[in-house]
Amino acid sequence: MKECIVERVKEVNFWRIGILGWILLPLLLILSFAIPANAKIIGVDGLLSKVLENNKNIRSFYFEIEARIFDPEAFSPLDEEREENLIPYEIKEHNYFQKIVWVRDEHTLIETLDLAETPLNIYIFEPDNWVFSKNLQNDRIFTDEDLVYPYLMFFTKHVSFLKTSLGKIGINTSRVAIEQREKGVVYQLGSKSENMLVDPWSFKVLEINRLIQVWGRYYPMQIRFSDWDRQYTGLPGTVRFYINSRLFKEMRIILKQRRVSTPRRALIKKYGQLIPQLFPFSLTTIYSQ
Repeated sequence: MKECIVERVKEVNFWRIGILGWILLPLLLILSFAIPANAKIIGVDGLLSKVLENNKNIRSFYFEIEARIFDPEAFSPLDEEREENLIPYEIKEHNYFQKIVWVRDEHTLIETLDLAETPLNIYIFEPDNWVFSKNLQNDRIFTDEDLVYPYLMFFTKHVSFLKTSLGKIGINTSRVAIEQREKGVVYQLGSKSENMLVDPWSFKVLEINRLIQVWGRYYPMQIRFSDWDRQYTGLPGTVRFYINSRLFKEMRIILKQRRVSTPRRALIKKYGQLIPQLFPFSLTTIYSQ
């Protein structure tokens, strides 16, 4: 009788262990696929250093951009639900073209023109927070944020410069987390609503997420980077901007080259009289930086 009871207890325990195993197995499988071996816990400075390392060999380049503008409220207001898979309504008369000269940690020059090549804005930036921007047409007003190709902030070689740039757009650089997304896991720098997402294998920045105010109400804005260049592997060829999941701008690189001296001199010669004498801009490239 005693032996039967012992066997019965063993049988019950066996089934308990079996059931527990079936419960835990799917969880273990999910975890094993969801967290890649190299998505390890990493500090803020470590993550940002990895991001900047992708572009450490690129010191300067000239490129041209075509920007297309879309109406995010063409079919319904931002605060209302919208049908999925609608083709964005392009505002072709608002599209523009840019010529950009960039020298790492020294200066950025941006000429913005409409598609008829009428100058719309000239913009010059130096890392010491010297910014000169002038709108050239009264009916086309650009802010600094409208003009700058957003991925350029990841081409500095100074983590401190990058932290400053991220702080200006509202991203808190004090916390890194590993987050699950549809296509796998990513590093998330910042909060749930305002952050940048980094691929744990390539350390390319995939998205920037922010909150922006429109007519007194805050909406999520997402900047997605894609179509990575084969020559400059850390440079996205396309940037798309969404507000409340609706496309409102697309920037696409249509020409690029490493030599900057000729286009830089052409821009300064063209707009030299507009630049204030007190603006400390120099054509001299300090390669030691």
